[in-house]
Amino acid sequence: RFNQQAHAGFIVTAYTQRDDLSVKFVGDVEVIDPKGQTMFVRKDWARCEDKVSTPRSFILADPVLDLLIEPNDPAGRYQIKGTVRDLVAEKSAVGSWEIEVGP
Repeated sequence: RFNQQAHAGFIVTAYTQRDDLSVKFVGDVEVIDPKGQTMFVRKDWARCEDKVSTPRSFILADPVLDLLIEPNDPAGRYQIKGTVRDLVAEKSAVGSWEIEVGP
């Protein structure tokens, strides 16, 4: 619904670890409206340079995206796209999901 805040978290599950279990990646975010127009884009939105506790773990990238669609925005399906760039392996991956917004 319009004027209802949505929170989009970015869970990163595939990243390269150094021998000491340290990781380093950045995340970009893009929000695309129902007409296919980019509403919001931020490079390096989230950053992580840390050590993981075990070789098999996941990281909730910080910050979480808070999104508010207002009544003057178009109704329909919005796409939120996240790109994680692994700075250790120099690889990237893209994930996206959609939300339907209406009155």
